[in-house]
Amino acid sequence: MACGVCNASLTWPIEQIREATGRQNLRIGTLNVRLDEPYAVRHDFTLYGAREEIYFECCLLLIGRATVEALIARTSVNYWGDWYLEIMSAEHLRTAYGLQDEDSVRVQMRTEDNEELA
Repeated sequence: MACGVCNASLTWPIEQIREATGRQNLRIGTLNVRLDEPYAVRHDFTLYGAREEIYFECCLLLIGRATVEALIARTSVNYWGDWYLEIMSAEHLRTAYGLQDEDSVRVQMRTEDNEELA
């Protein structure tokens, strides 16, 4: 469920995030997604800071008929807890897909066997 906009990308300059993830087209800002159950983020990429790290996991967002490549961003402090994801992408997701608070968004991650995203 989409809710709010957080600032994982404001703690670190977007250029550092782009360099760490190899995603040169990432936009500043995140879409917060409340989950139906807690989720432990895999560490596909890590950006180390003085006070905390930020971990990134590759994912796909399924919004209507659209499939959007994205990254889950979670800090080592994990302010929101395991029931929320902060999602970054090359698009401003609320604007591009008309998302409002409480809208449903499907997030697809790899399986336990590390299969690639479909």
